[in-house]
Amino acid sequence: MCHEMAHQWFGDLVTNEWWSEIMLHESLADYFEMTSIGIMYPNQSEFMDSYFVATRQEHALQVDSGYYNNTLTGGKIHPLILKPDGSFDDITYEKGGALLRMLSGTFGPTLFQEALRNYLVKYQFGNADHFQFFEEFTQVAQKYKNITDFCGNPLDVNQLMDAWVNVPHFPQIDVDLTNDGRAFVPSQEPFLPIWYLPQGYNYSWMIPTYVLDYQKGRSFKWIPPNNFSCPHFDKHIDIQTFDPYMLYNDGAPTYARVHYEEGAHNKIRQLLRQDNGTISINTKIRLIADEWAFIDRDMVLLGLPPKLHRGMQILESILNSSFSVHTTTFMAAQSVFDTIFELSRDRHEYELYLKFLIPILENFYQKVGWNGTNDDFNTNMLRERVLYYAVRFDILDSRAMAMQYWKNLSVWCAMHFDYNCNILNPNIRRAVYCGAMWDDNGSVFGQLREFLEIAEGGYYTSREITSIVSGLACAQNHTIINWILDDLYSLSNNSTRYNLYNSFSYFYNNLNASEVMADYIIKNPQKVLDGLSCYIGLPCVMEPFLDGMTGLWYTDRRKDQYNQIYNQLYPNMDIYDKAYFQTYYNVLLSANLRGQYVYPDMTRWMYDNYVPIGKSPWTVKINQTIVPYNYNLTVKPYFPSSYKYGIGKNFTFDAIVNISATILQQDTIILNSHRHMIHRIQVTANRSIINIPIAAVYRDNENAFLTIKLAQPILQKTSINIIIEYTGFIKDSPGEGEYINFDYLEVNKKKSWIFATDFEGGPSARSLVPCLDEPAYKATWSVTVQYPMDMVALSNGLEERTISLGGESGFRIQNPKSRIRILNPDSEFGFRIRIQIENQNPEFGFRF
Repeated sequence: MCHEMAHQWFGDLVTNEWWSEIMLHESLADYFEMTSIGIMYPNQSEFMDSYFVATRQEHALQVDSGYYNNTLTGGKIHPLILKPDGSFDDITYEKGGALLRMLSGTFGPTLFQEALRNYLVKYQFGNADHFQFFEEFTQVAQKYKNITDFCGNPLDVNQLMDAWVNVPHFPQIDVDLTNDGRAFVPSQEPFLPIWYLPQGYNYSWMIPTYVLDYQKGRSFKWIPPNNFSCPHFDKHIDIQTFDPYMLYNDGAPTYARVHYEEGAHNKIRQLLRQDNGTISINTKIRLIADEWAFIDRDMVLLGLPPKLHRGMQILESILNSSFSVHTTTFMAAQSVFDTIFELSRDRHEYELYLKFLIPILENFYQKVGWNGTNDDFNTNMLRERVLYYAVRFDILDSRAMAMQYWKNLSVWCAMHFDYNCNILNPNIRRAVYCGAMWDDNGSVFGQLREFLEIAEGGYYTSREITSIVSGLACAQNHTIINWILDDLYSLSNNSTRYNLYNSFSYFYNNLNASEVMADYIIKNPQKVLDGLSCYIGLPCVMEPFLDGMTGLWYTDRRKDQYNQIYNQLYPNMDIYDKAYFQTYYNVLLSANLRGQYVYPDMTRWMYDNYVPIGKSPWTVKINQTIVPYNYNLTVKPYFPSSYKYGIGKNFTFDAIVNISATILQQDTIILNSHRHMIHRIQVTANRSIINIPIAAVYRDNENAFLTIKLAQPILQKTSINIIIEYTGFIKDSPGEGEYINFDYLEVNKKKSWIFATDFEGGPSARSLVPCLDEPAYKATWSVTVQYPMDMVALSNGLEERTISLGGESGFRIQNPKSRIRILNPDSEFGFRIRIQIENQNPEFGFRF
């Protein structure tokens, strides 16, 4: 509405000269679409400005990076002034609106308004182009003489805006520490490397911005184009200013991303942690969004190892402060929260990840409340988002509060037999429905089903349908989930107003539901397999069903399960069903690859921040549930070398251990496991190939315990095998203590690192392998190490054998205190070393 009303002035009163100047219509209308709401409601103007930054400005930066295809321009990044005929796309609308906001920030709201008025009066009932538009701003700058460029001259706005509207893309402001580490210095470059961008442009901008000195306040700064010199100077003078520790793009007026080098990044985080409300919400939005944009760019476009720890550090520094509780900061971080949940929920490190998420959600939950201040945009929008997350993650009393609201509603509706009995504030309904469904045994489901039928019939809005379906999708009881799936199928087929088929996708974040849906599709293929309807664009079940079922499936185990489902359904599928199954298999492959890229780095950061690296000795002894008598371990370490291993593998090791043992407790196995990523656990008995079902796996990270609960008991003193596939971490620097860190080879005199690691300083074998890591539990160990061909593996024991796999090698070691070293990392993984350790007491650290 506000957008279209703005066209009365920008489009009707003054019309653009030609289609290439369409920004004079759409960019201005986009800018006033949100700004005018702040003008109408002055107490909401600050919120609307932050909402613009979190939505329009951020989306424009993403589009201007090529993250979204544009069918009108062939998916290419293009200038705002696109000749000959312009383009009705997000560059024109959202980038244009963001640039106008930047211009408003440069002039201030009063002078910006004066320039707009002059433009409208001068060209009313006529036509104009962008040169004429910007000239009115130049006239205002010259009139007041208080807006100057970086050389001190009256600002020429056509010169300022030339690169912004006629050059594609946008700048990255790099902020680094001076050599003495006492001040910041800015510079600029395009956000994307030059080879990704259209050719023929000079990617250098006149950048107006604001910086915040935490002690002195806010000030305006110019970052001039590269290699620019002021014409009245006899020689080139570097105009860059050296500021004390400042936050750049304060208030987020500048259409750019800001990158802080490592030293500057540390300083910024210190400022954020001590913030008392001085740092604006807009600045925090940009800090969060920019940091994760750099991570995404480096990983997806450039193929570089993701620096996820930087993104996590920024989130932790900002979002644990009560001064950061705001709808838009939550929005900026929400996709990261979802990614963290998706990556970890179906893995054995989920509780570790909650140590990061829960304090942030508690901070927001305690501030937002369940009622009050209904006339405040920020509180209403934040409440709708945060309370739903709080219930899902069981934050403080959130589920109890949701259940109390539901009980009050049930009593009220029992007394008022009409369609309008729902007295809940719409902003809290999704959270209330979710909390009520969490432990439901059927009564809540029945009431919500009635609400859904009423809403679907047209009495309520689509927002209410979304709230109800989101609540239903929180169900954890397998029987209830089956009822919901049946009902959604029936309601979808009979719906006359809304497309309820998409409701199946709302189970995306429900791990219990994914198991039920996997079983449901096998038992009810006739209800789900409608690939033809999906293909021709009709409402269908299959696509949203597969989306909901596989939302948390990021692991190899889930990929295998998906293939098993496909094989079982294959006889019942037509070519369209098979095509959609293949489409979602490709989605799983992409998710699996994404997990391989980011999960190790993110998990290492989680362990570093929330789990002790090691204790010597460990203070809590293990409760013995098995008697091990043999460990068969295979380890593949990843050191920096010319060997091209995957992103995320650096300074990690992949391993698999087969533990032969006698069980003492019928349904419980407890091992020591320290800072491992557990991928797969299999338990068999009496040398059977049939896996014993596992009911649950628990991690005690503080004491390094891994507890496996079996779904069916095993007789005491039965022989069992426990196979665990996992990844561990290697200390990311060369050796310590008595170990020599480098040497010079006699052959070519080149320096060669000697990598010796005790797996992050862990005082015992539990850092290398899940085991019983106490002196009393002795067993025979067989260790195989796979390593690159031109590394050399050393041990003070005897080799059993060496084989090329290029290479496999092994040696039998008699000394129970043996250690292994690998020299000269290079080339492909080509050798294995096998070590046999008899009657080993595993109270030692394997070293690589």
